[in-house]
Amino acid sequence: MYYLKCKHCNHLNEVKSEYLVVCGLCNRKLEDNYKDWKVKHPEKSFEDFQREVCLTEEQVKKGDMMKPTGKKGNKKGLI
Repeated sequence: MYYLKCKHCNHLNEVKSEYLVVCGLCNRKLEDNYKDWKVKHPEKSFEDFQREVCLTEEQVKKGDMMKPTGKKGNKKGLI
């Protein structure tokens, strides 16, 4: 099971299909939706999107709500 976290209200939306575009709690557009992601990654599939962008059930259970971005650099301000 995969989830998208709303950046407005922090609600975890279960990703059941590629048509999830708005948060089920606050009805705002999800910034990390498949439709927008697919424009930037036309060669990739919905399964790739789930693996690369969504949170897994295990991450949610562990409380790990941040998806690694792969970016390294200035970590100022992190405790």
